[in-house]
Amino acid sequence: MPKISFRGESADLFFRIMALSADIDKLNDRLVARDAHNERYGTSATDPVIVDLENKWDELLNERNKLVSRLNKELL
Repeated sequence: MPKISFRGESADLFFRIMALSADIDKLNDRLVARDAHNERYGTSATDPVIVDLENKWDELLNERNKLVSRLNKELL
């Protein structure tokens, strides 16, 4: 597999994307745990905690997708 090297703004974008991906993974873990809690105790599917976590997840995913688009343009 060829080695890929990023420099300047491309490197910055790549590391920001990786950081956002890690944050998204953490939110996924919290969502799964909260969903399991709601299932176990029969609490509402419209749990405000779930709604808040989903909103944060959407924001991070949108931000990451914008950065991926920018990185793609940088590399082309």
